[in-house]
Amino acid sequence: MIAGLGAALASRLRVATGVLVVALAVTAGGLASKGARSLAPEWIAAKQARVRAVVEALAPLVAAGGAVQVLDTTDGGVHALYLLGARQPTRFLYDFHFYHDVGHPYVERLRGELLQGLRARPPAAVVLFEHGWPSGGYERLAAFPALATWLDDGFRLAREGDGYRIYAARGHR
Repeated sequence: MIAGLGAALASRLRVATGVLVVALAVTAGGLASKGARSLAPEWIAAKQARVRAVVEALAPLVAAGGAVQVLDTTDGGVHALYLLGARQPTRFLYDFHFYHDVGHPYVERLRGELLQGLRARPPAAVVLFEHGWPSGGYERLAAFPALATWLDDGFRLAREGDGYRIYAARGHR
């Protein structure tokens, strides 16, 4: 009886091992396929094209080391500034924190700091990216009237591209 038990366990172990090997092979094949598809996803190519377009549009407006304020989250604004050799006039790399809990004193202070920095160090251009986070498009400026007024008073729409608008300081070409 004990000898038969060992043979039964060995048989089950071979079946379990075979199932495990097949499952691992299927998983490895699926991951390899997904990895191959992810080597050059379309969204990366689109973002790189947008960054190149923003750099080309900003180049005539901004001297090397000049200031540009980007109102962005993850659409490539900071990447464009890096490639251009430009800097931001404020510490704000992203704009999402200006559009939630707008009545909260902390958010009001952040908004005030942004405007104070922009007035103290006026940029040659402002780049507004279409997609806000977690939501909102270009219309999100309406939720920050002081920024919208500052932009309207001192800037003109110089270029509108795929997912971005560039505002040039009045007096620039």
